[in-house]
Amino acid sequence: MLIAALLVGAAACSRFIAIKDLPNFTAIGSIALFGGAVIKDKRLSLLIPMLALFITDLIIGMYSTMWIVYVSFAIMGMIGWWVARSMKPINIAMGTLAGGVVFYLLTNLPFLYNDISLYSNDINGLIASYTAALPFYRNQLLGDLFYTTTLFGAYFWIKAQSQIKATA
Repeated sequence: MLIAALLVGAAACSRFIAIKDLPNFTAIGSIALFGGAVIKDKRLSLLIPMLALFITDLIIGMYSTMWIVYVSFAIMGMIGWWVARSMKPINIAMGTLAGGVVFYLLTNLPFLYNDISLYSNDINGLIASYTAALPFYRNQLLGDLFYTTTLFGAYFWIKAQSQIKATA
């Protein structure tokens, strides 16, 4: 639990790292998936990643549509519950991809942005919104794959090291 919380906190710091050509290349999805997969208490598995997101939002700034980001984030954590059943690399990869798709689909629905009128509430607005979001989705997917590999890899490595020390 402590290892998981520390890894989630460290990964949350990725929101402060600006990579000029890769906006959205953060650990946000990976944190949720990882928390859902490795934190046994289901409430805490959602709460700890949400807390990391909220604290970074307090620093970065709040925004009117953040509620859908939190909903997407919670769904990613729940996908992590599925990954926890069998933490095989293929399940972790599928969970990563599924979480990214959920985030992309939900956070780019035009009707959510009526207060800022970015897109019309029709099929043309939907297509325009999803099209405009594709570069960000690509970067998010790259970030999710990188950070998920890093988080789960570090977690399994630390776990293996502690087992080696325990048997020595």
